Amino acid sequence: MAQVALHAYRLVVRKYLPDDFPALQQKYLADWQKPFRSNVKVQYEYQGQQGPSQSLDGTPND
Repeated sequence: MAQVALHAYRLVVRKYLPDDFPALQQKYLADWQKPFRSNVKVQYEYQGQQGPSQSLDGTPND
């Protein structure tokens, strides 16, 4: 998702602020490229539902 947003941002800058585009490109290469291209590893554990179930308004489900 971040890649789509960054691509859209680059298109807008290139069209409406063409003189600023080289600075944006340098900023991307220096600061953003590595984090955006890195893989994020997520680990989670599901414990199941705890206690009686409730609806979204907080009332118990029967």
